[in-house]
Amino acid sequence: MKPFQNKEVERAFDAFDSSIKRELLAIRELIFETAAEPGIGTPIEALRWGQPAYLTERPKTGTTIRLAPFRTGYALFVPCSTTLIEGYRQTYGDALRYEKSRAIYWERDTHFNRAIVRECIRAALRYHSNRD
Repeated sequence: MKPFQNKEVERAFDAFDSSIKRELLAIRELIFETAAEPGIGTPIEALRWGQPAYLTERPKTGTTIRLAPFRTGYALFVPCSTTLIEGYRQTYGDALRYEKSRAIYWERDTHFNRAIVRECIRAALRYHSNRD
């Protein structure tokens, strides 16, 4: 597991229920793996709205991704002002569960589809560079 850049983020993860924490840590690792691809800015890890958040700084290629417990499970949040969730709906349809224009989510003890989530992360981390 990649070491935490931010102790507050590490504490936030430590507060999560163990089954949710395991899935969100796996998504966190996928964020850093995806960010290492060419054309994606270096991600930073921070707390936004009390939730672990990932955003690119140099260059600012992407938009913020937040990870958190949601309802009875867990979610990957993006800013509702983006078109990302609509794009995920068009591409993946019923393969994902959506919360309006702000999140994709899973129920507790449900594993996410790694290939699909990687593509969702890639779209978020390239969101600003794709709009040019």
